[in-house]
Amino acid sequence: MSQTTKEAIYSQLPIYNVLDRFSDGMWKLLNEQKKTLQKIKDEKKPRTNVALENHEGEILVFGLVSNKIDSLEEQIKTLKKQNVKLQTENEEAVKKIEEMRKNIDRYTYMDELIDDLEKDYQNDTTQLTEHYEQKLAEEKEHNVKILAKLTEHYEQKLAEEKEHHTKDLIEEKEYRAKEIRSRCDKNEKKIKILQNIINQLRGHHSNNKEFK
Repeated sequence: MSQTTKEAIYSQLPIYNVLDRFSDGMWKLLNEQKKTLQKIKDEKKPRTNVALENHEGEILVFGLVSNKIDSLEEQIKTLKKQNVKLQTENEEAVKKIEEMRKNIDRYTYMDELIDDLEKDYQNDTTQLTEHYEQKLAEEKEHNVKILAKLTEHYEQKLAEEKEHHTKDLIEEKEYRAKEIRSRCDKNEKKIKILQNIINQLRGHHSNNKEFK
């Protein structure tokens, strides 16, 4: 038998086709499976028992698919943990934003309280001299202007910082959450496909303990 004929025969072996197809990419062969593949390539034997070859090939596919399902399930667990962590971080960010809003409300309340106290003080100083009232009014006006400028500047800076921080944080969390959900969905679809393969193999070999 010529060399070319031998190669044509051994390349038709189901066990060779399975090993060769799953020898790279996302499938990782065990060392024993790699040795089996190399042995088939080296020996280039003609086919002897087709039924046995089919049986060995199906067992190999079952093992590879089962291992891949375990790997994908572990990835899903990890991704779900990351998603929970992201949700927790997002909740903490919302709490910080709420705390900042309360601080702004508290500053506004203090400004109103100061204005009320100043008005009450004016009413109680009607017996003071005209000169003192004029000086007091000028001082008050000056302080109010300074306070208004400082308050406006602070609130503007605080609002800008809050808006910038909130937008960046929420966009980042939403992007990462979407990416994780997308990866979970893809892996779950892969698991369903692989599970169907296993169920089909088990149906064909329901009496074989190797498919339990």
